[in-house]
Amino acid sequence: MKMKCLLAAGLLFSLTAAAQVTQEDFDALKAFYEATGGPNWKNNSGWDFTEKGPADVKAYDKGTGEGWYGITSVGGGRVLKLDLRDNNLEGKIPDAFYDLTYLRQALLTRNKLSGTISPGIGKMTRLMNISLGYNQLTGTIPAEIVSMGRDTQHTAPRADGKGGAQLLLDLRNNQLTGSIPAGIGGMTLFTKPCASARIDLSHNQLSGELPAGLGDLTSLTALILNANQLTGTVPPSIEKLPDLKFLMLSPNRFTGKVPSIKKQ
Repeated sequence: MKMKCLLAAGLLFSLTAAAQVTQEDFDALKAFYEATGGPNWKNNSGWDFTEKGPADVKAYDKGTGEGWYGITSVGGGRVLKLDLRDNNLEGKIPDAFYDLTYLRQALLTRNKLSGTISPGIGKMTRLMNISLGYNQLTGTIPAEIVSMGRDTQHTAPRADGKGGAQLLLDLRNNQLTGSIPAGIGGMTLFTKPCASARIDLSHNQLSGELPAGLGDLTSLTALILNANQLTGTVPPSIEKLPDLKFLMLSPNRFTGKVPSIKKQ
């Protein structure tokens, strides 16, 4: 009996070890592929859900052309990095996409993604770098976005000052409306030590006043909010952010002083 249990445990371990990603991640990839016109992507090499399963999902190797195009890192059975920029993705981002909760990077800029950003983005607590710029997204920025990257670790540069994470929230050049989430000051991702930290919400249709909490995002190195319909005065705390090197707020509909920062 003991031997049978050991054999069963060994078999289970081998099956688990063989899987490149979990079934959950595999299902999320499939839903994303189908919702964004996967068969019509510029490059969908490796994305086969007819004859392949979780054990077949591997990071793409540019040299050999093997693996799943756009998946640039897999580890611990989870998809860690996704880069499908300018790849003719078209359609709405499905709710299942936000089940890729171990994603650290999602680069989806310059496609034809439409619809809204789901509150499900709040589940992506390890996501430190997302680019959805130059798409056709509509609706408001969900309040839940403040939880993005909350559990991110190991972002700081090395002792010699080199390395470190590049933190990014890029939603520029879409058709987003409404206000910047009032609780954005609680977005702890942008308080972590890092190489750079950038928020770019420019060229949308955002309105309302700037949340004072933006001045609590102490790691920000760039804040770009121009070409919206933002009103009110600019909180002085924003201009005083310690690491801010680039601040672009005009044109908007602000009153009073509108600061601008551009450092080398």
